[in-house]
This record gives sequence, structure tokens and C-alpha cells, in this order.
Amino acid sequence: MFTDKGQCRPLMDFKGFDWAAATDEERMELALADVNEAGMSHNELRAILLGLNSFGKKPLVTVETGLGYGFSTRIFLTHAAKYGGEHHIFESLPGPRPIIEMLKELDLWKYATLHVGDARKAVWPEDKMIDFLNIDSEHSLGFVMNEYMRFRMNLTNGSVVGFHDVDCCWGVRRGIAMIREIDRIHLLCDESRHAGAGYQCYIFRGHDRPDCNYWRRFTGDESFYADEGVDTIPNSPYMASELKVIPFREPETKVWQGSGGL
Repeated sequence: MFTDKGQCRPLMDFKGFDWAAATDEERMELALADVNEAGMSHNELRAILLGLNSFGKKPLVTVETGLGYGFSTRIFLTHAAKYGGEHHIFESLPGPRPIIEMLKELDLWKYATLHVGDARKAVWPEDKMIDFLNIDSEHSLGFVMNEYMRFRMNLTNGSVVGFHDVDCCWGVRRGIAMIREIDRIHLLCDESRHAGAGYQCYIFRGHDRPDCNYWRRFTGDESFYADEGVDTIPNSPYMASELKVIPFREPETKVWQGSGGL
């Protein structure tokens, strides 16, 4: 993964690379090439790779919120290049991004669709299901919940949902706890409490947990978050009456696809 000087490989070393034959280690080398910002650690990127590999060798529809320096984007794009599929990126502050031009030179950007706009207000087809949803934009409770709720009805049994910054951002941790109170998600990969900001990905198993989404008497001392004996989490400190969903309109989102647009 590193040069003989202990540095990550230059990104342009991968120009002309045969992505159809790329190994997992080579995909990791690409994701960490030209590291100039503490975006994601090796182990966090490995967790995303494991989540993608859980689908086997099949084309996927993947979505991520936030682009940054494109660490996770490179993992998703190499999956599309190797097995087919499409990757969608929602970014509200695109600006000039050198990583996009580099990915074009590596012939990977053609697998990306960049949606310029707020993912919380994204336009997305109702019948287009998502295999892997990666939430990694502003890391606040409001962003995590609204981004998840925007796409949750496009998740199906077996979809994977990933969350970055679970260690350093309270809003992300609280968002995951609330999502686990709403839907049935089971932990797949946990790369938290180590180097980096922390990453977790979950397998989605179904909408609307019957044990906490419908009326029942709350005694204050019972654990009604148990999910068939699996993945039990502690009682929420919030009563259901305190959680409110505020509907919002979905304005049109401008889209650039493939290698064009920026």
C-alpha cells in the first residue's frame, strides 16, 4: 500500500489500471492514495468494502451523502467498475474538486452521478431501490435523521446503511439510536473506538418496528426495543410523544451525470 518511503501511492499511479481485475487491496490503495486530509482511516474504508462485499459479485445501486476528498467514493466507484452498477453522490457544496478531475483521468467518474443539492431534499424515484446508503455529510442529528428518512423507503431487506463519524459526533450516534427505534437494522461492521472518526454499517431488515412504532402503554421500566432476541438496545430516554416528524417539500435537484457537468 505504501511506497518505499512509507508514503501512500500517488493517485495517478493507477492511470490505465484494469479495474475489472482489481483486488480488494488494490482498491484500498486507491482509496488512500494522495492522502492530504484526515477523511477516513484504513479500517473505516475496509468496513465499507466489507459491506459492499456482502452482496457478492453483483451490480449495485449505491448512494452516499457528502463527497469531501472522495475516500469512500473511490471504494464505491471501483465496485461499479468491477461488477457493474451505479453510484450516486449528493453534495450541497461541490465547488472545484480536483479529485473529480483525477477520477475522470482514471476512467472511474463515468460510474458516478453527482447530484448537486441538499440530500435531505433530494429528488429520487420512488421505485428505485438502494443497495448501500452511506450517510456522511454534516454529521448532525438533523442531517443524519433527515437523510435517512429521505431514502429509507427505498431500502429493502438486505440493504446496507453506513454511518461515518460515529465516535466524534454526538448527532450521528443519537441518529443511529433513533433509527434503530424506528426500523429493524442489525450491525454488520463496527470500526469505531479505534483510529479515525468511527464507522458502522448495518443490514436493513424492515421498516416500522412493531414494538415501538405503534401505540402501547409505556411503563418506563420495560425494554421494548428487543428485536426477536437480537440487537437489543437500551431504553430511549425520550418518550414517543417527543419525537415529531415535520414534512418538507422536495425541490428539484440539479444533476450532472458521468464525466460531464463540472
